[in-house]
Amino acid sequence: MQLPFLFNWKKSKAHFELLSKFIKCESLEHFTDNNQRLSGWSEVLKESPKKSIQRFINEKLLQEANLHDSLESLLRGNELKALCSERGLKVSGKKSELVERLIANDELGMKKL
Repeated sequence: MQLPFLFNWKKSKAHFELLSKFIKCESLEHFTDNNQRLSGWSEVLKESPKKSIQRFINEKLLQEANLHDSLESLLRGNELKALCSERGLKVSGKKSELVERLIANDELGMKKL
């Protein structure tokens, strides 16, 4: 399906809504692993979510979060403290300090999360 020539996707409410889903580290698979969700997005966007997301990446509106930012966004303080405790690490401090400790101690394990 071809978008109308004068269509300004940057002002589309549907595209803004899709872009907002990545504030909390949503993955591309979140939008492409479920046919019902995929068809719903395709209908309102008037194009596939993959195409919209790729445009966001090309326009530098989306970029992959680094490990520290991903963990800090995805996990709560008590979850980080539990992970530190499991690894025998200090459990006090700010959220960002807990994340730093976990990455320094178990980077591979944190990437798997």
